Amino acid sequence: MAFLLVGCVAGLSLGSCQSSTRTLVGLFTPLSRSAEYFGFWGLSMKLAGMAGLLAIGLLQILVGLKSAILFCLICCCAVFQSRGR
Repeated sequence: MAFLLVGCVAGLSLGSCQSSTRTLVGLFTPLSRSAEYFGFWGLSMKLAGMAGLLAIGLLQILVGLKSAILFCLICCCAVFQSRGR
């Protein structure tokens, strides 16, 4: 039962994460090159899906699951929208 609850929360979180990153890409791109940037964004999301699983697995082996998740959360919070403009 707990796994089902965690899966539902993770699914809700990933949906909002995808929409917020798409918004950030839209804010950071120049209007004349938006198609190019969104194409690159799509490719990078696919590559991040593969590389992210590998990286979190390696981090889990090296430092443990809780520390690996905490490290990933800290890295995700390091994005500054004002710096990208």
